[in-house]
Amino acid sequence: MGWVSNGAAHDLSKTTNLTMKRRYIPNTPTAREKLNSAHLIAAFVVASIIGAMTGSWLAFVVTAGIFIAVAINSGDIRLKGRR
Repeated sequence: MGWVSNGAAHDLSKTTNLTMKRRYIPNTPTAREKLNSAHLIAAFVVASIIGAMTGSWLAFVVTAGIFIAVAINSGDIRLKGRR
């Protein structure tokens, strides 16, 4: 085994580390996906409370639809990236 200069060894470990991160880490959710899911969960929780108080599935569905539509319209839930 021959010796490798520090610069070459550093570059090799840097590219290998990046390659391994891309290859072996499972698809982690992005910040946009996390925020979208938080807004959806909040909409369903509030809608389920209202649906339970009224005892109506229709109230649940309508409330969830309204909250999700308002969140999409206001930009809180982004369906596509900004590319």
